[in-house]
Amino acid sequence: MQIKICKRKNRPKAEVRLQVQIELMEQSLYLLTAVKNSFAGNLYFRKKTKSYYYNSTSFLVYKRFIQYLDRYNLCSNKYKEYVIWRRAYFYRTDVAAVAAMKETLSVLKK
Repeated sequence: MQIKICKRKNRPKAEVRLQVQIELMEQSLYLLTAVKNSFAGNLYFRKKTKSYYYNSTSFLVYKRFIQYLDRYNLCSNKYKEYVIWRRAYFYRTDVAAVAAMKETLSVLKK
C-alpha cells in the first residue's frame, strides 16, 4: 500500500493518490485473479522477475479493501501500514495531513 502526493503545474492544489499493489510469483496467478475478480483492478506481468502483480488506484476499490481488511485483519507491520493507509483514505482532502502519514508510512517500511 502506497501513498503518493502529486503536484501538477496546471492545478493549484496537490492531489492525493493511494495505491494497492500485490505481487506474487507466476505460480500464484490464481490468487491475484481472485483478488481482481473480487475487488476490481488490473493484473500485470513483470518479465524481469517472472511475477504477476495486482494494482489499483481507484477510490471505489479502496473502499472495498477497507471493508474487507477491517473484517479480516492483516498481521504485524502490514497491519500498521494498513492503518496509516486507511487513515489517509479518509483524510485524502487534507494534503498536509496525508503528507505526514506518508512520511510515517515510509519510516515504517524501512
